[in-house]
Amino acid sequence: MRASRLRARAAALAALWCQARAVHTTIAAPCSYELVVKKSRFVALAAPVQSGDEAAAWIRAASDDQARHNCFAYRLADGSVRTNGDGEPSGTAGPPIAAAIAGAGLWDVAVLVRRYRLDGGAKLGTGGLVRAYGGAAAAVLGCAQQLQVVPHTPFSVSFDPADTGTVYRILGRYECTAPAAPVGPEGSERMRGRFAIPEGEADEVRRGLAEATQGRVRMGGSEAPTGADSAAGFGEEASDCLIVEQPAATPPPPPLPVSSPSPDLDAVEGLGALLEGFPLNQRQAALIWCRQIEAGSVALLILAGIEEDFIAALQPLRPSEQGELRGRLRAVAREVLGEDSEGEGGDRGDGKGR
Repeated sequence: MRASRLRARAAALAALWCQARAVHTTIAAPCSYELVVKKSRFVALAAPVQSGDEAAAWIRAASDDQARHNCFAYRLADGSVRTNGDGEPSGTAGPPIAAAIAGAGLWDVAVLVRRYRLDGGAKLGTGGLVRAYGGAAAAVLGCAQQLQVVPHTPFSVSFDPADTGTVYRILGRYECTAPAAPVGPEGSERMRGRFAIPEGEADEVRRGLAEATQGRVRMGGSEAPTGADSAAGFGEEASDCLIVEQPAATPPPPPLPVSSPSPDLDAVEGLGALLEGFPLNQRQAALIWCRQIEAGSVALLILAGIEEDFIAALQPLRPSEQGELRGRLRAVAREVLGEDSEGEGGDRGDGKGR
């Protein structure tokens, strides 16, 4: 029984990884935004990152020792999310920043919000902090130019010089990472080059090249290389993707209208029962968030271990509402994972250090 649950959780995590690894949207370059709320100055900065180490290095460099708090969140394409409230009350800084990133539909992004207390500044309270940090993060991301990141696979090709025109007619629209050049003994040399092709188009390209050249072209991974092909390293495709960035074609879908009387919570299995009795705006926010990560059921949130990210997307919640929601999620976890699921994983709150 436990082994089957672990397999189900692994499958869910793999599905989320594959989804994130596919086409996703990030920002093109660092940007900043500043606002003042009740004599507290919030400076929000955002930057594209590709790993936790890169995010941590950027956050260290962008933090200001003169600020009262340097709060951050980052969200990576491998599905990992980290937040830090730097001494602010738990749940009021890091999670709202993370929720803003998720709400914008972005991956591989880090956001840092620095807070400075001005003379005579008033305390903002829990709700005010959530709105200030979340609003600053959403504003800076709204200023950023978006890029669509498309996974590409390295594609090597070897062909007769006479087939150069045919090969480039098919491959010319793709990025050339190693221009075709002659290799081999004079009089019997072949042209060899490398391209970056979207993962979903590789098979179609192979078929097109084989038909157009009547099988004369040799492609990476299609057959064992021989002679000069092997010496040049052609015919061997790298297992890692080459990521090619393109401008985002369309903006993310607009949020549900606040006036919507009845959000279709049934679109996410179990969401209606989970949020029964919660305010309309919280149910709408939950539905939007689940749609953005393409989570079709509450059970998937449990299997993937992202319950706290889900709760963060609904901020601000009163402590009693957070407790009620966590209790309901634990009940779902017991149904999905079994009675011994208590204690697995754990809450992911804000850290206290910088």
